[in-house]
Amino acid sequence: METFTTRKGKTGIIIDKFRFKKDKEHKQSISWRCTNYQCKSRCTTDVQLSEVLSFPTAHNHEPEDDRTIQRHQVRGAVKRKAEESVHERPLKMTCTEVQCYDSLDFNDAKMLRQSIYRARKKVMPNLPRSLTETCEILQGHQSSILFNINSASSIIMFATPETVRFLCSTKHVYADGTFYTCPRYFYQLYTFFALNNGMYVPCVFFLLPDKTKQTYEQMLRMLLESFESSTSSLSIETIHIDQEAAMAEAVRNTSNFVIKFCHFHIRQSWLRKIQALGLITDYKNEESDIGNWLKLFIGLPALSHEEVDDVFAFCLMVKQPESEKCEAFADYIFNNNISTSASFQPPAWTNQEVEGRTTNACEAFHKNFKQSISSKPNIFLFMQNLAHEISKATLKMKTPVVTKRKADRDIEKNRLEHINMYKEGHLTTERFLKKISYKMLPVLDLH
Repeated sequence: METFTTRKGKTGIIIDKFRFKKDKEHKQSISWRCTNYQCKSRCTTDVQLSEVLSFPTAHNHEPEDDRTIQRHQVRGAVKRKAEESVHERPLKMTCTEVQCYDSLDFNDAKMLRQSIYRARKKVMPNLPRSLTETCEILQGHQSSILFNINSASSIIMFATPETVRFLCSTKHVYADGTFYTCPRYFYQLYTFFALNNGMYVPCVFFLLPDKTKQTYEQMLRMLLESFESSTSSLSIETIHIDQEAAMAEAVRNTSNFVIKFCHFHIRQSWLRKIQALGLITDYKNEESDIGNWLKLFIGLPALSHEEVDDVFAFCLMVKQPESEKCEAFADYIFNNNISTSASFQPPAWTNQEVEGRTTNACEAFHKNFKQSISSKPNIFLFMQNLAHEISKATLKMKTPVVTKRKADRDIEKNRLEHINMYKEGHLTTERFLKKISYKMLPVLDLH
């Protein structure tokens, strides 16, 4: 005798490849009848379903095959898991269960997804059908992670009082946005991280309707208001972001935070310009004078911002190869990153610290979050996954110092040694740029 779960969520039994559903329940026994409504076969078991008291009477039909029996057994298991783990992908869940049965295959796994959808529909609210409706529904929704909603701007903030206090008390904040895992009707998920004991802790999450400067300003005002309501004093000094002009302007208009741009994104933008100018072949060629000159630019972010202008003029420009393309690249760097009218001024993209110069760890978090949820999930499924991430973040907040990998420690030690040697006059500017740029080249995507 085996058990299974019926489509209505009740327990059934299987005897000799015939399925039975509960007919009557007595004090000492349970009566069962065949699930085929045209069949009058009956049997009796004890209440614990451990013993058959009276075996089934004759059936008027053939027993079911192994595939049908196993499919019913799996259906009950996946429906139960669907209600318990609403954040897990349906196909992943069914494939995990189906592989335990010899008679079932991938087609069965796909078919059983409907059972998961029906089960989840019973435990989850009706889904909103517009951005406005999403905000209206969440206004009355009870959730420990739903911190604030601005219906006028269609911005939703997710956090807990603990994560807000933690972010408020850190000196360096890192911010990054993603689009893949953003729920339907929203444009972007924007996350703020705190660097704690070598770990990047995601503390506050925003759902945004677009990526305009006005939306970013409203988001930052909501964030600052949450800091005011917390019990911690504001300790934030610097915010690290990727090379996004709208976000940078929003930070300047709403706060006094120092802006630092991600070194990785700065170098990637320069590399894309090298590709656009057709200089990538020279860049890869270690014997090319043009390539060696271009590589010197990769070391610029390791300088202090006061010396960038002089190094550009008296070191890089003096050694510029005679080429219209090289001249075009130098003009691009000057106009976008050095001149007084540049969109990205040297103080924002130079950083001599050995830790936290990029937002790569933030992007890695979003990439991992992407593995646990499908593209454009419904808002409630998104919140279930986000609650899990916030729970993990709370644990990270309590974690002592994490020992870094030896490779990372060696990179930071090497970088610090070169910077100190340069400051002490043991390295010329050109030699320093070569050493620093050489260490940074492997992280660049040349494809």
